[in-house]
Amino acid sequence: MTNKTDRKQLTLRRLLNTSFNTIYRKLVMGQELNREESIDILSIAVVLVSQTSTELNRLGYRIVLLYGNLTGDFIPLYDISINTGLMPVAKLIKTITSFNDSKLFHSSFIDEFTESYLDTFRENEITHTEQQLVLTNFFDENSQNSIALVAPTSYGKSELIITSIKNNKHKKFCILVPSKSLLSQTKKRVLDAQIDWIEKIVSHPEMHDEDLTNAVYILTQERLSRLLSVDKSLSFDFLFVDEAHNLLSNDSRNELLASVINILKFRNSQVAIKYLTPFLKDTSNLGLRHSNTIELEYLIKEYVKSERFYTADFRLGNGNTKFYDQYINEFIDNASESDSAITYILEKSAEKNIIYFNKPKDIEAFAMELTEVLEPITDEDISIAVEELSVNLHQDYKLVECLKKGVVYHHGSMTEMVRNYVEYLFRISPSLKYLISSSTLLEGVNLPIEKLFVMNCKKGRSNLTGSQFKNWLGESIDLVKYFLLSIQVV
Repeated sequence: MTNKTDRKQLTLRRLLNTSFNTIYRKLVMGQELNREESIDILSIAVVLVSQTSTELNRLGYRIVLLYGNLTGDFIPLYDISINTGLMPVAKLIKTITSFNDSKLFHSSFIDEFTESYLDTFRENEITHTEQQLVLTNFFDENSQNSIALVAPTSYGKSELIITSIKNNKHKKFCILVPSKSLLSQTKKRVLDAQIDWIEKIVSHPEMHDEDLTNAVYILTQERLSRLLSVDKSLSFDFLFVDEAHNLLSNDSRNELLASVINILKFRNSQVAIKYLTPFLKDTSNLGLRHSNTIELEYLIKEYVKSERFYTADFRLGNGNTKFYDQYINEFIDNASESDSAITYILEKSAEKNIIYFNKPKDIEAFAMELTEVLEPITDEDISIAVEELSVNLHQDYKLVECLKKGVVYHHGSMTEMVRNYVEYLFRISPSLKYLISSSTLLEGVNLPIEKLFVMNCKKGRSNLTGSQFKNWLGESIDLVKYFLLSIQVV
């Protein structure tokens, strides 16, 4: 029997059965709110962020974020960011001129006090969130234990790896990554850290030497498996398993991943295994047969992003475009003047966009189609890149022509050197606006992406799963499975 306390508990379903639903719809669709509606929606947001439910907390944050973007009034977002530990958001808001001109900061004492408070979260010119600082301490205190860390993409997991390597000199480290692209990025970060005791980074079995000391190994499971077969005595003190949720996938690659972890545990029972994943409800699921159980776990619950989903279907030529909200779980008509996938992407695109296709041939075909409707760009870095690629690649290589229009593409059939060059160019050049890619760049690789266009709901031969989509977004999204089942291919 339900008691009175349970009946009064605030839930999302109960909230959506009130007038809140109408005001919230106006807010998410960018419609102007009157004063009374603004007061109501902000009052509800304050209540939501104080609830124990993560879902309600995130909805409260989403409301004040959308309100700030709609009205230019970021004081509610600032207040909630300060009180929930989202200090980078608060720091960014303080740079907004309209915010600093507000009455809130007419007092120099309040201004200096809040600035001093924000400084306590700053390290090496980087402002951290409250949970990031707690996480760093947790990681340091348990450096010798096997742990599971659940934190969103771009949350600072790479920095934790670097710090661990710095603090454990002359120990044997192995970092397991799921893709060659992530391998290259991780290797670059370790190199850029300039850790004094590292003499060599081994990223391929042929680079290994049994007498090698002071080396860090960064490998995919396939490369590590070959290496373990060659050197029967190879073992490690620390093993980082990046994108560890892949262990839950029932396929040959991740069966191999589980196998190499078990081998390393067998060779050194004291190896400290660090499982890193952007999402997982129950970390005990990562436990492997014949391997040690996870001793400790740390789950990040902070929520900085608030994703917006749009669907568009031009297969019948009528441009059926909708907006999907993951909280009210509804598709709302969203008018668009676009008459094709190309024009829709041009309409919705930001400064940096990634466009997903499943197959290399579709990637290159769409890149050329997009290139045809764009104007040439003027950029010194890109001009140099075009010249270099024209000399070193075949004259019919499509990438050169795409570069001239601010478009690049990336897939597994390209050489590793060219893929790395494409990633580098996309990071450094503001003129490169579109990156068309397969899943090779959507699993753990950090790129300056503002918008993701999913043009195909398959990955390989299988349908794209909810967990894969969550990983691409870098955040755990409620109702994302339903969204994937309902999404229409552009």
